[in-house]
Amino acid sequence: MPNKFKCGVDFVDITRVKGLINNLTNVDLKGIFSQEELDYAGKSKSRYGRLAARFAAKEACLKLFPMETAIASIDLSDFSVKNDAYGSPHISLSPRANIILDLYGFEQISISLSHTKDHAIAMVIATRKDFQLPLLGRLMYWLLPIRHKLVNHFSNKFKLF
Repeated sequence: MPNKFKCGVDFVDITRVKGLINNLTNVDLKGIFSQEELDYAGKSKSRYGRLAARFAAKEACLKLFPMETAIASIDLSDFSVKNDAYGSPHISLSPRANIILDLYGFEQISISLSHTKDHAIAMVIATRKDFQLPLLGRLMYWLLPIRHKLVNHFSNKFKLF
């Protein structure tokens, strides 16, 4: 049985993210951040810290799906950080990321963000759905050791393998 939880963490230097943001065109910037994320960051002095925390969150989400990230099935733009009415962040997924989330059997992704003057960090935790095996499946699992013994017994006795 796989673990009930899977975790991703990312820690970034705000100065590096600031340099990245300042060197990108608006089109490229919107390939990383949603319009809502850019609006949330605004023009305040904490703009780069807010965007760095969101960048770290996207990177942390990618770490939940290493194979899909490696083959470019998903990228940073598939994850967006939104805030609820109380200001708590949550992850919004693209349809593509939602499909992958379902394939892994995950139910949701929880997130925590923080930043200082110099660094930003994000931690994401994906929670698996609870599955209940049917009775026949549980019976087969319970009988599986007996089946292995029978196969080994007969293969040795009749030199089948």
